[in-house]
Parts: sequence; structure tokens; C-alpha cells
Amino acid sequence: MGILEKLPSLSDAELGVLRLNAAALERTGTPKQKTAVADLMPSLDAEFLLRRERKAAARPAPKGRAKKSPPPAESEIPAIVTEPMPGETKSD
Repeated sequence: MGILEKLPSLSDAELGVLRLNAAALERTGTPKQKTAVADLMPSLDAEFLLRRERKAAARPAPKGRAKKSPPPAESEIPAIVTEPMPGETKSD
């Protein structure tokens, strides 16, 4: 089984390491390695995109912001009681 056939079975971490190694070979590899990597990179990138799309589709859609409830009607607001505290006298 070639590396291309193994891509779907690799974990995300393994795929990431393979991508990093392939990028390093693109820069510093022998001509033969650079040719092999050039053939591999489109498949690696396609697998990354496919996984990103699957994860995005599996995520639940973000919920909208919660709506604020309207302020209470004046009739629903409790009256403020202004009775004197024990020991105080009521002043008008």
C-alpha cells in the first residue's frame, strides 16, 4: 500500500507531521525527493481540506445572541414602600 492510500487512515497529528516533513523535503531534498514530494503535496493538501470541511460540518451552528426580555410594564414594578424603620419618625 502506497502513502497516498494511507492518507485517509492517518490521524490528524500523523498527517500534520507528514506535511511538515514533505515541506522540508521540498526545500532541502534531493532532486528525486523533490519530485516525489511534488506529486504528494496536492494529495496532502486535499486531505487537510477534506478533514477541515468535515469538522466544520460536524460542528453545530452557532446560536444567535439571546434576546433581551423587554422591561417590565409599570404595573409589574413593585411599589417602593417608604415606611419608617423602627425607632425613626416619618417626616413629610
